[in-house]
Amino acid sequence: MELKVKHLLSGQEGAVWHLQYTDRPDHGFPKYVQVFFSYLEEIQSLRRHTDSMLDTSKSLNTPVVVHCRAGVACTGVFILNKLMISCLEHNERVEVPIMLGHFMQQRMLMVQTISQYKFVYEVLIQFLKNSHLICTLTSDL
Repeated sequence: MELKVKHLLSGQEGAVWHLQYTDRPDHGFPKYVQVFFSYLEEIQSLRRHTDSMLDTSKSLNTPVVVHCRAGVACTGVFILNKLMISCLEHNERVEVPIMLGHFMQQRMLMVQTISQYKFVYEVLIQFLKNSHLICTLTSDL
């Protein structure tokens, strides 16, 4: 959903986009890695679209605000996944435990359970598969 905003004094206008992830149960984590991964791709696509509409002389690093009910577990998993995918895209080291440690120094409970931690790796594997950086062998070979 796009929300139009206008600064009343200056008349400057802008847009805020709100994307909601609805495949997460109240207590737990998403059932399907591919659905969550598709949501990440949707956010990235929207970001590319909005960046293309900006004045190129200004920064193209539009902010993304992430929130969930408690502000920790789902938010932490989302941010950790985005950061690790960015590392993969820029040929940087992917150090999930170290980065999670940095997160938790700033805000405890960013990833609360083993299943959430495992989910981060599952999303990263999905990214690698979709990027054809790894493949899945089948018994048909």
